[in-house]
Amino acid sequence: MRRGRLFLPNRVWTVAERPNSVTRPELAAALFAGVTPADSQEHFLVLMLDSNHKPMAPPIEVVKGVLDGCMLTPREVFGPALCCRAAAIIIAHNHPSGNLRPSEDDLEITRRFEEAGTLLGIHLLDHLIFNVGDIHGRVEPTHVSIREWGWPAPANDRRDD
Repeated sequence: MRRGRLFLPNRVWTVAERPNSVTRPELAAALFAGVTPADSQEHFLVLMLDSNHKPMAPPIEVVKGVLDGCMLTPREVFGPALCCRAAAIIIAHNHPSGNLRPSEDDLEITRRFEEAGTLLGIHLLDHLIFNVGDIHGRVEPTHVSIREWGWPAPANDRRDD
């Protein structure tokens, strides 16, 4: 490994290319949307961050699902983070339907991954649900931060957006 470069399969960032610290959900959402195709499948991605919350590499897709879901475990999400010695991660997935409201499954996965991250010493900063628009440019890209939406509030305390 040469000094000044971070390596991940198929992608290299020089230190100069690294974005600043990810301090707001919209900064992370822009990174995720930039690597996710506008298609009819769910894509689950992870952004690995150092201790200053600077991205260590571009977001990577850990699971490609079907129209309305992905099958994944903490192994797929935390494996790359462990290999890169990440201090924190932000996870995200798209909703091809355009409905950005977090489902019960989304909230349960967030809870499980937060517990797994605590055990591994890798802090889960947020879980974003986003859309990347559509292939015809008719839908504007947007996102929802599950942290801002109300996680980790109990089910009966969540907002009804």
